Amino acid sequence: MQSIHQVIGGLFQMIAASPHSQIRQKLKSSEADILPTPIRQLARAVWNIPSDRKAHTRCRAALAALVDAEMDGELALFDASVREHILECNRCASLYVELLEISLLDLFGRLPRPSSFPSPDLSFLEALHG
Repeated sequence: MQSIHQVIGGLFQMIAASPHSQIRQKLKSSEADILPTPIRQLARAVWNIPSDRKAHTRCRAALAALVDAEMDGELALFDASVREHILECNRCASLYVELLEISLLDLFGRLPRPSSFPSPDLSFLEALHG
């Protein structure tokens, strides 16, 4: 395992050896995978590198299945790219945690239930068909 000094040194070497456009390209590519997630997040924030929209879409589509996998103890078997995206993306991580909390509350019977359900006023439908 690399020390923090080695990791930061590697990041600074990447910065010193490359023009700005090349740094952005490297941080978007798999070369950035050698950096620990917090350092990669910091570098992407510093250079204002947006997250991949396809990754967001894929992650959000998989959130319910990911929560099910975690609750079944099979999280390690789930798609690594989705798990990695959640570690890097605060928006998707927030959605994941929110969905997990709701699922756990429901599992333990602690999800708040309304005491009554409102009755909608549908009288306008009679005017349309009457």
